[in-house]
Amino acid sequence: MASATDLTTRQESVLTAVPSRIIVRTLSVALIWRGVMLVVGAIAPTVIPPCGCGVVPPFGRHPSGLALLVAAGAHSDAMWYAQIAEHGYQYSATHMSSMGFYPAYPLAIRAAMFIVSNPYVAGEILSALFLAAAAVLLAIWMHDRGWGDRAPLAMVILLMYPFSLFFAAAYSESMFLMLLLAVWVSFERRLWYLAAVSSVLLVLTRPTGVVVIPLLLLLRQRHGIRGLGSLLPPLAAVGGLAGFAVYQWIAFGTPLAYERAKFVPGWNTDMHHVVAELLLQSSSGYSTSYLAIMLAALVLAVALLPLVYSRLGLAAALLVVMLLALPLSAGLQSLTRYVSVCFPIFCALATIERRERLLLAAGPAALLSAGAAMLFAAGYGIY
Repeated sequence: MASATDLTTRQESVLTAVPSRIIVRTLSVALIWRGVMLVVGAIAPTVIPPCGCGVVPPFGRHPSGLALLVAAGAHSDAMWYAQIAEHGYQYSATHMSSMGFYPAYPLAIRAAMFIVSNPYVAGEILSALFLAAAAVLLAIWMHDRGWGDRAPLAMVILLMYPFSLFFAAAYSESMFLMLLLAVWVSFERRLWYLAAVSSVLLVLTRPTGVVVIPLLLLLRQRHGIRGLGSLLPPLAAVGGLAGFAVYQWIAFGTPLAYERAKFVPGWNTDMHHVVAELLLQSSSGYSTSYLAIMLAALVLAVALLPLVYSRLGLAAALLVVMLLALPLSAGLQSLTRYVSVCFPIFCALATIERRERLLLAAGPAALLSAGAAMLFAAGYGIY
């Protein structure tokens, strides 16, 4: 089995370096899952009554016809992304505004709207394409670690995770996962320009994208990579963050517009708030059961860290730690979504020798996934 640190410079094509059957099978898993999610979202209104709570979704509380195929993924954050794509940023330091979101995904939606005018349709098409690209990259990443034959299983486990539903919505999860894998794969293959472009886009997709900088520096050190070219990707990531700060300064008079936009009622948190949520007590209106689900996802992810480290190496384990530590500093809200992009966890599970244990969990996981997707499609607080 190949070691994660025993990688050499490759000149051959990425796609020809990995057996095509591995890529095809892993990609097929993602495409089949996306098709199933379309069906689940379409039948959700006949199974679960609409929530009738919060802001009315863009397709109404009782969508019909073809709108059913899109409405399931057009809730909550999707509406913020659509607003940015259509109208640009709005900033307020006193109430929630679209400046509380990063720009890469809504910019991609805006670009896609030259072909598909509806931002929600554009967003969900992009999410499907990004997930497909992520599946290919996951196969390559697993292959480079000697676990290529387990890549399809890793994709199955990832998508059976109940909160993988956001990969099918007009959310940034699929784009983030794709870019994170693209950075890692291209950097290890010494494709510096591709790694640099992916790094810039990654840090502009979600706040947690900043983890790419220490990740790249760690990979550089552990692989013994030298030369100025290898410094281009982390420097590009820093440049991307600096460019976003300059934009905020020009547009809103402060380079910290995003941070100030998040420090408003409904979004702001402090250490007391974080500790209270860890004790399953919330001052933000979240139920105890919601916080318990978030905490359970965190505990499970932490419990699997030794497996990630032993099977996939130090860099993979530290990536998971960083991806969870940053959002945890603001509390438990949406932690299940942050776990969904911690792909080394699901890849490590796929390396377990006694796979019958995974099969035992497949049925309940599939039911939970379908249930969570239906609740989200009906407008309930699955976020």
